[in-house]
Amino acid sequence: MTTEMRVLIFGLPKDADCQELLPLLGPCRGADVDLLNLPDDSDAAFAVVHVLAGRAVAARVAQGINARRFHGRPLQSWVTAMAWA
Repeated sequence: MTTEMRVLIFGLPKDADCQELLPLLGPCRGADVDLLNLPDDSDAAFAVVHVLAGRAVAARVAQGINARRFHGRPLQSWVTAMAWA
């Protein structure tokens, strides 16, 4: 059984588009992505990526994202410690 994990991506602008993020996801390009605006920040959002391939794949995706920039902003990501139900 595969455990669904979540990768959280921080450093996104509020006008980010899910389609723009898909190329950053490597082997998880088909994953569902939720974009959420940070309530107290004028131009910040984060993404929740639903990874169905398990923790090892989620960790590789997060590591790849940490080496990238999006609209000139450095991205920061991490994998949740446990499966998210």
